[in-house]
Amino acid sequence: MDETTLLRAPEPFFTTKPVGRGTGLGLSMARGFAEQSGGALTVESELGRGTVVMLWLPVAAPPEPCRRERDLVVGDAPIRVSRVLLVDDETVIAELLSEVLREQGLDVTTTTSGAAAIAALESGASFDLLVSDLSMPDVSGLDVTRAARARRPGLPTIILTGYAGDAGALRLEQQLGGAVTFLRKPVAGEELLNAIKHLAPA
Repeated sequence: MDETTLLRAPEPFFTTKPVGRGTGLGLSMARGFAEQSGGALTVESELGRGTVVMLWLPVAAPPEPCRRERDLVVGDAPIRVSRVLLVDDETVIAELLSEVLREQGLDVTTTTSGAAAIAALESGASFDLLVSDLSMPDVSGLDVTRAARARRPGLPTIILTGYAGDAGALRLEQQLGGAVTFLRKPVAGEELLNAIKHLAPA
């Protein structure tokens, strides 16, 4: 990368890919995850030679025994769900957010397309929460949410989007019916956990 591109590479939504081919969220999500973990992300690049991305993370303490009970505590409030369906067509985002939830003892089914998420629903698996990207090719987050709520009306849902402002979020919520939480991308793991612990009991 040239110097200008290198300086902007970790910025949210910055991408050199054509429209519709990339969101520019991969490096920004990875950097956010590293910094929230007490680490850092660095990028070194030389035009025509290559790029090296380094993720620095602190040594973790031995994990506590995993709690699989329904009321798992994050901060000062409990998480009242245990089985989560998470879908995001950006693989890095899906994996990072899923790992954050699994660290809290949640059972997470991760998919990277709306079609795969609907297939998981049709498999007969039961979920307490849907976390879905809004803008995905072919099958959108709205499609996934409608399919999920056809099977379980009122299923708690968190929509991840980089596009919907307050008015847009209100219109989407009216289309979906029922309570929906909207989080603006890029979404940090702590922000997602905070949204989950403030969900109304199902």
